[in-house]
Amino acid sequence: MVPSVGPESDVQREILVDAEDVFTYRDELGDKKIQDILKLPDSLWASQEGKTVAVIPNTTYVYWVKLDLESDFFENGHWLLELLDSHVNDLTAFCLTDTLEEFKPIGVDHNFAERHYRHKNFIFDIPKTSEKVTVYFRYRTDFYSALLFKIWPNNEFLSYSNGEYYLLGAFYGILILLAVYNLFFFFSLKERFYLYYVLFVLASVFVGLTEDRTGFQYYWETFPFLNAITDKWTPLYFMVSSVLFATSFLRMRKKSRLGWQLIWTSVGMNILYFIYYFNSYNFLWASPVYILPFLIIFVYAIKYQRVGNVQERYFLIGFTFVLIAASIMSFRSQGLAIFYTILGVYTFNFSLILKVVFFSIALAERYRIMKKEHAESQQRVIDQLRENERIIEQKVVERTEQIREQKQIIETNNKELASANSLLENQAEQLKEQSLEIARMNELLRGENLQLQENVEELATARVLVKDVGFAEFSKIFPDDDACYKYLAKVKWSKGYACKKCANEKYSEVAKYGHRCTKCGFNESTTNATIFHRLHFPIQKAFYMLYLVYSHQGDITSTELSKLLDLRQNTCWKFSKKIKERLSRVNDNNEDGWKVLIQD
Repeated sequence: MVPSVGPESDVQREILVDAEDVFTYRDELGDKKIQDILKLPDSLWASQEGKTVAVIPNTTYVYWVKLDLESDFFENGHWLLELLDSHVNDLTAFCLTDTLEEFKPIGVDHNFAERHYRHKNFIFDIPKTSEKVTVYFRYRTDFYSALLFKIWPNNEFLSYSNGEYYLLGAFYGILILLAVYNLFFFFSLKERFYLYYVLFVLASVFVGLTEDRTGFQYYWETFPFLNAITDKWTPLYFMVSSVLFATSFLRMRKKSRLGWQLIWTSVGMNILYFIYYFNSYNFLWASPVYILPFLIIFVYAIKYQRVGNVQERYFLIGFTFVLIAASIMSFRSQGLAIFYTILGVYTFNFSLILKVVFFSIALAERYRIMKKEHAESQQRVIDQLRENERIIEQKVVERTEQIREQKQIIETNNKELASANSLLENQAEQLKEQSLEIARMNELLRGENLQLQENVEELATARVLVKDVGFAEFSKIFPDDDACYKYLAKVKWSKGYACKKCANEKYSEVAKYGHRCTKCGFNESTTNATIFHRLHFPIQKAFYMLYLVYSHQGDITSTELSKLLDLRQNTCWKFSKKIKERLSRVNDNNEDGWKVLIQD
């Protein structure tokens, strides 16, 4: 019951509506209109008397809330009704005096710019009247919503609201400044926990903006769908950034591998919860294991601060407030009414700022320790460098003495080597002269050997050509077709080569010792213009047949040639006929008869 205050009274502060003045009705089908609600008997309205805070217990149904406000000062001045919990998707208010007034629907599903009062909470005018005022609210929400209502004189509300927004601005300003400040530390020191701390501070900012709806008011007022996105993702962002910062600051992966694994396993469990309920109205704050990673970190922080530095103690204090803030959000999302009180709301806000303050002190202490360790490390390096310099100087002196002694030894050895080199040079000069003489004699012998070899070959060939020998001995002079082609080329071009087309005397050798003109490219085979031209059996046997017919002066039959050469008689007859036709050109005493027979 709103207290009755006379117009002369100086009690003009806000009035908190008692739970006994709050009644609820569950509209299970969600199809009732205000006219239906006005006809409901009082017995269907559930009284909230005796409760610390009335909470809408089920987000599945539409709820109607009724406030009975009786006061004799509504007719004096301008009075406002404030709903402290702004976590309502769709809210429609109706005010009943002697007439029924319907207010425009508001909530996180509606455009913020359309509100009559641009305030983070829901504000409604109370009509001037001396009669009883009954206010009805139609709630449709995905959240557990606390039924906290305040009645304000207009001037007092404006003063309070301005102060509240001033404090919120200071709160967010401090957080942003701390984030920027530590970001510079990260760029300067390259320590990852500074970056994680920046992410954690920004996560705290996002939690605040989504919880008090100032983000909706100032940043996405015309995009109400972003409320659902921020409500979904902010708890996960807050958890992951907190764990990253805490585990990095405490160096848990290095100090306690088991603890580090337990923490991230609990985070994984929450991520699975988040994925499973992603398309439903369950928020990660309501996860039964949401505060588990925070509890594990808290236990290890207590363990480390007992044997650690001052920085661990400040971290423990700061993380205590993180645990408090996470617990408040988790228990509120599970519908525990005590955390919907004004004390619970302000405890959450104070926890956000205090945890950041103590974390900043812990980071400053960490920086001081790091700076001290860095200075000590530099001093150790300087001392080590000085010691190294002393050792190096001593080594240089010792090495200089060794070099001087080695230099004397080298000079003595050089003199001995110079004497030995002089002797060796004289001996080398003598050996050089002897080598030149031996080389000259070898060259003379090589020329004589070549000449002797040619003479032997010519004598052997001449002997064969004028003597009756067998095919085996003949084959020693002309062992294969290649030897025959080689001899034929030597006889054919004994006086030099001249191209038959252009008379060019330069050539390149082709197959079977043939010649190709380097100027016009004309190919001349070895057998061309010889008795062997267009020969159809091995040239070695043709050579031997020529030798037999020539040595017998044609007095040998084709039958005998066929047996000796293992060729057909007709083939022997045709080729021997060509040979016999050329025998008339050869004189009896002509030593070059063989060559005359060969060439055309």
